[in-house]
Amino acid sequence: MTRQITLSLGLALLVGAGVWFGVSRLPVRPESRSIAVIAISGNGKTIVSGTSPGHILVWDAGSANVVQEMEERDGALKDLLLDENALVVANRNLVLRGLGGGKTRRVLRGDGANYGTIRRHPTEAALLTVTGRGEIAVVNLADGRITPKACCSTIYGEVAFAPDGRTFLAAGHWPGIWEYATGRLIARFTREREFIPFGPIAVDGDRVFMGSQDGRVLVWDLETRGFVRASAPVNGYVRTIVVLGKTGWVAYAASGGAVQLWNAGSGERREIASAVTTSNLVYDSVRNRLAFGTAAGALQFWSPPPYGSH
Repeated sequence: MTRQITLSLGLALLVGAGVWFGVSRLPVRPESRSIAVIAISGNGKTIVSGTSPGHILVWDAGSANVVQEMEERDGALKDLLLDENALVVANRNLVLRGLGGGKTRRVLRGDGANYGTIRRHPTEAALLTVTGRGEIAVVNLADGRITPKACCSTIYGEVAFAPDGRTFLAAGHWPGIWEYATGRLIARFTREREFIPFGPIAVDGDRVFMGSQDGRVLVWDLETRGFVRASAPVNGYVRTIVVLGKTGWVAYAASGGAVQLWNAGSGERREIASAVTTSNLVYDSVRNRLAFGTAAGALQFWSPPPYGSH
């Protein structure tokens, strides 16, 4: 089924040195409502949104058409990942769904481990994930085998690959870095286990950004694991972080909160008060825009100005 959606312009807001525009809103059906997770393809052509109960819409980003709908009701939807012509769904299990003409469904992991974040390896057919058991696992996309496995994180704590794919990172109570090939722990980012856990992770070159339940975003050097700086806190725990291309800024938000902008180099921080997200934040590098889902069941897109090096 293809369904045409009417676009409406959002509100322009002055933010720092330029203007952000909410360029469009894509309403979904009333029964779907609050969007919990979104994902975007690498070429920027496809966006997928999902609610916590598991109603998933596949959008053509250019035409704003919904081109596919699906249901995955096996536990709360935790994450979505677009991998070429397939969608990876993380809930109680890991499921692969075909897109376009290949509308197949294959259970990659059916062990009920309650999967959280899923990230694709930069070059290999493998996923990085974390389970409700606190395990950090590398999953082979071909057959679902787990090799290797590491310990430990939390379901709130995200995982991420380093840019070269040779190591991976996990947050949780004691964030660290592990060797991809063996799962061997290499180093920790904090001296000891933290009482307040870290959640989302974003990696930008040699910088690692982690959001904390105390409302701050902290930055470490990926090579030395040395602490760089922290943002001022927001009200609520940080749920999502995304790097905004080469602007020097990151966007982040507390659950159900307004989008925050922070420049870790200058320390500047701004808030887009009317941009309130219920989902993760994603950056569309093709169109240079920020995207997220709302409680009203809409997708919003915000286009940043060219901040340059400041």
